Amino acid sequence: QEYAEKIVHYFNHSVIDYKAFWNLRKNMALHYGYWNKGTKTLGRALRNMNDKLACYSEIKEGEYVLDAGCGVGGSAIYLAKNYHCKILGISLVESQIKQAKINAIKNGVDTRTAFEVMDFTQIHIADGSFDVVWGLESICYAQNKADFIQEAYRVLKPGGRIVIGDGFFAKDNYSQNEKNLLDTWLHGWSLLSLDTAEQFKTSLENAGFQNIEIVDVTKYVLPTSRYLYALSIPGYIGDWTLRQFHLRDEVLKNNVIAARKQYEALKKDLWKYCIIRAKK
Repeated sequence: QEYAEKIVHYFNHSVIDYKAFWNLRKNMALHYGYWNKGTKTLGRALRNMNDKLACYSEIKEGEYVLDAGCGVGGSAIYLAKNYHCKILGISLVESQIKQAKINAIKNGVDTRTAFEVMDFTQIHIADGSFDVVWGLESICYAQNKADFIQEAYRVLKPGGRIVIGDGFFAKDNYSQNEKNLLDTWLHGWSLLSLDTAEQFKTSLENAGFQNIEIVDVTKYVLPTSRYLYALSIPGYIGDWTLRQFHLRDEVLKNNVIAARKQYEALKKDLWKYCIIRAKK
C-alpha cells in the first residue's frame, strides 16, 4: 500500500512536466517513442510504439483489450480509433482515470473505452474476459512482476495474448557504481526495480504462457532516451530556479535527474528496451 501511494504521488506531481515536455494534452502518452526510418517527431514516434505493440499482439477488430496501467488513456484511445477494439484501461492514479475519460469523449471513443481505478495485480474482472492484455511501460511499476503476470493469465481467454513494452535490466549483477546510477534513475521515477527479460520470461512460463517472444528494440527507442537527456539540461536549470521560490518539490527535482540518468545508464548498456509477447 505504501508503494502504491508513492506511485500515485509521483504521477500526480510529475504531470506538470509531462504536460510541458511531452505535450501530454495532445499526445496523451507517458512512454518512450519508437523511431522508424523517417520518423521526424516525438508524437509520431509515440504512435509508432502503439502500432508496434498492436502488431505484436495481433489485435483484431472487436476484441476486448485490458490496458494495464493506462495513464491518461492515450494507447486505449489510439487502439479504439485505429483498431476498432473495445478497451478497459486501469490505473492506480485516480486523476489519470478522470483525464482518460475526458480524453476518450473528446476523441469520440467513449462508447468503446472504459477506465477504472484498479491495481493490475488484483484485477476485479472475471476469469477469461480479455483477448489481449497490454502493458506499455507500466508493468515496471509492479512490485512483483510475477503477480501481474499471473493475473494477466487469469483474465485472458484461452488463446489470448499478452504484450509488454518496457525497460529491463540488461544483466543480473552490477558493480556498485552501476547500481548507484540505476538506483538514481529508478528512484527519480518512483520505480523499485526492473526484471531482466529472462526473469520476466521465466515468470510467464511459470504462469502457463506459451510462444514467448522477446524482441530487443533498444535502438529504436534510443532517440527518445537521448531527447529526454537533452531536456534534462535546461530542465535542471529551470527546476533549480523554481525551487528557490518553492514552486517545485523533490519529486519534480528527482524526475529531472532521472531523465538524465536513464540515458547515461542506457549508453552504458545497463538496461534495454524490449517488446515481449506470449499466448495463453
